[in-house]
Amino acid sequence: MRTPDPIRIRSALCEQRGAAERVGSALPSEDERCAENAGADKSVYLAIGSTLDGRKRVLGMWIQRTEGAKFWLAILNELKQRGVVDILVLCADGLTGLPDAVEAAFPQTIFQTCIVHVIRSSVRFV
Repeated sequence: MRTPDPIRIRSALCEQRGAAERVGSALPSEDERCAENAGADKSVYLAIGSTLDGRKRVLGMWIQRTEGAKFWLAILNELKQRGVVDILVLCADGLTGLPDAVEAAFPQTIFQTCIVHVIRSSVRFV
């Protein structure tokens, strides 16, 4: 999984905040916000689902500095509250805490490591 470019994320966040400022909110200036986030080291986590008829849907995007079981459990519980009834197969790379969170929120889900990441991990030892 390619880590998102932090500069692009900061740029997008600054543009969004600048738009909010233009509509008259009492937020700090765009330069102040971008300067305080200049060293931000965050990632964007994306959940994509596929319906039974094969249509893909973006279920959500979360920006977080770190990941772990608590973070993933919160996301899975949010998805459950928004109407996700079941997850048949969850395919991801070696995300820390995700298998445990899936087991707690959706116990019948099959957790599968992405084949690309399995191959990368196995080639590392050759």
